[in-house]
Amino acid sequence: GADDSQDCSGGTTELIFTPSYGRVHYVLVQGTSIGDFNLTLDCNADPFPEDPGPTPTNNDDCSGAIAVSCGDVVSGTTVGFNDSNPSACGGGGDGASAGVWYTITGNGDVITASLCGSGFDTQIAVYSGSCGSLSCVTGNDDFCGLQSQASWPS
Repeated sequence: GADDSQDCSGGTTELIFTPSYGRVHYVLVQGTSIGDFNLTLDCNADPFPEDPGPTPTNNDDCSGAIAVSCGDVVSGTTVGFNDSNPSACGGGGDGASAGVWYTITGNGDVITASLCGSGFDTQIAVYSGSCGSLSCVTGNDDFCGLQSQASWPS
């Protein structure tokens, strides 16, 4: 489970679990409307080397999630994408509007995904598992004004 309240220290939302080096986490970016966003990913350790495999071209659903790495800044849009309908996770991932999917592989440290500064009211949700069986890690709605940020031990 996760919590989208700002009662935690610094207003962060976090679910503590035993880190698993190499675990893939799915990050869903969506909001109460659609618009442009900037997703910033920060990790407390060096990322894995990049996988030279093919990059999906459509991240409209979980199975087409685009791989990102620690330190990446991704510019994108949810305009023209379909509603994503996973189980709600914290304050994010409720399937109420268009969303796009990314994956990031855990490095054993805390990862922060931030949508602060985006151009619309965002939500963010982080899942582990497989696309057919996602488990909520954490989620957030409105961490920094109407934008979202989530941190989790990877």
